[in-house]
Amino acid sequence: MFACEYEGVIPDLMCVGKALGGGFPLSAVIGTPDVMAGWGNSRGESIHTTTFLGNPLGAAMALASLNVLVDENWPARVAEIGSRRLADLAELQTRHRCIGDVRGRGLMLGVEFIKDEMRTPDTMMCLLLMEALRKDGFLVLPSGSYGNVLGLSPPFVLTDEQWRGFMASLEKHIVIIAADR
Repeated sequence: MFACEYEGVIPDLMCVGKALGGGFPLSAVIGTPDVMAGWGNSRGESIHTTTFLGNPLGAAMALASLNVLVDENWPARVAEIGSRRLADLAELQTRHRCIGDVRGRGLMLGVEFIKDEMRTPDTMMCLLLMEALRKDGFLVLPSGSYGNVLGLSPPFVLTDEQWRGFMASLEKHIVIIAADR
């Protein structure tokens, strides 16, 4: 369910959100018993307070959402879908020298843009693509240390048809932007 499991890492603390609430704005921090013991035993007071701390509706929604994710085997489904999406991006890379790398796990994917054989980061390409894709109805963000990685994090219910539409738009704009530069 979590990337750390693929790497064999046991984090001291892990922040989770997004799918946790099934659309309800919710996040949580999960920690090892030793780290969480640092809070001390509760006597009913809220040691760390926030307006929505311990919201019963949010907790019920998180439990229901987690049950669906597990019961419908979404972690395995996302891994399989992500592998196909990554393969599509790798195939796109073979046609465009401005793509330095494609990478990711699950549906957190990245397309790195470079200017030349020295792999000089091409931040402007990402910014121009972000704007062009937004106009076509696709939201992406520049990521990476230099802002030259187009970060993709589609919902895991994205259909193949929607993905094909995104890929067509991405390739169209790569060609247009590269020709104008």
